[in-house]
Amino acid sequence: MGFDHRSELMMDYLMSHDSIRKYASNRLMKTVHCYMRIILSLLEKNDKDYHIMFDKFDLGQFLHEVFHRQYSLLAIYIRSKIEDIHVLENYVEETNFRIKIFELILKCPNNFIKDRMIEEGFIDLISTRLLESMQAFDVSFYKFHFKFLPFREFLPFKNEAVMMILMILWEKDKSPQMFQQLLLSFGKHKTLYKQKELLTKYNKGLYHLSALSFFDAVIPLRHPDLNFLMKHEKIFEVLEILFDKSAVLHEHFPNISRHIRNEYYALDH
Repeated sequence: MGFDHRSELMMDYLMSHDSIRKYASNRLMKTVHCYMRIILSLLEKNDKDYHIMFDKFDLGQFLHEVFHRQYSLLAIYIRSKIEDIHVLENYVEETNFRIKIFELILKCPNNFIKDRMIEEGFIDLISTRLLESMQAFDVSFYKFHFKFLPFREFLPFKNEAVMMILMILWEKDKSPQMFQQLLLSFGKHKTLYKQKELLTKYNKGLYHLSALSFFDAVIPLRHPDLNFLMKHEKIFEVLEILFDKSAVLHEHFPNISRHIRNEYYALDH
């Protein structure tokens, strides 16, 4: 499925303006990286004066726009099968920038940045377009550059969404508004239900495994509100059926396995 409704127009623009080029030659990407490095350095200092500057600059809105544009551009590369000019190493660097910046924002005392990102719809972006994206990054494009590849495809948007969701859950005490917005978004967009559907619709493959990985990451956090939503969607029941049918799953998804075994133990006692 497409990541952005504007992708076709953006693709036409890039092609007509000769803007698709190797990453190292793309000035726009270099400029964005410079900004992100500066922002990351300033956030790490956690200085009051810098936070005043961030508020005047409206950092929350700026980051939402930059992240969204990066996601949209990567979606074009993936859909048009031209990942070979968007070098994997640079994608990893971009992801690390976004993840680290988001983590620092969650930990910092500046609520204005967090509120602005919520107002811009960043939490909804994470829990819907990113988490639900089935666009796969085909790493086989790089088979001539890497001696060993443990996998051929992965879901870049979903993987990043899971990391950001986990961070929100870990830092819920420092960013309660982000946590509450995440729960509201999960309920509004039936996020957990859609992940459960991947388990029942696909009995194997990348999409099926991606849903198992998501639940294996969030279950051990034991957040009451999140557990309530999962019970409401009967997710634990579906997981128990799947794990009863496959002993291999217990090995590869230990957190889900541990939860199921604990539930059985509680019932027996």
